[in-house]
Amino acid sequence: KKFSISPDSAFNGLDCLEKVEASNQGNNPYHIIFLDCNMPILDGFETALELNKKMKDGQIKPVYIVGCTAYNSENEMQQCYDHGMQEVLNKPVC
Repeated sequence: KKFSISPDSAFNGLDCLEKVEASNQGNNPYHIIFLDCNMPILDGFETALELNKKMKDGQIKPVYIVGCTAYNSENEMQQCYDHGMQEVLNKPVC
């Protein structure tokens, strides 16, 4: 309540896409999304690509995408950026 935010969660990338689309139909779109790169069903990389496509096509409002990964190699970090994530956090986040 101190920051006037309403956090939410999704089990996988497909669930995330559905929630983002639903929030854009109402008047409460997401402003930032933290994506785990290794989610089941639809991973964070593919989810980020889909979100960026939907933003480009005007289907959803712009949202800031942060990738979360346990891997800290330069290749993994670059893969996050290449898939349209604006930032990357290494797990665990404290």
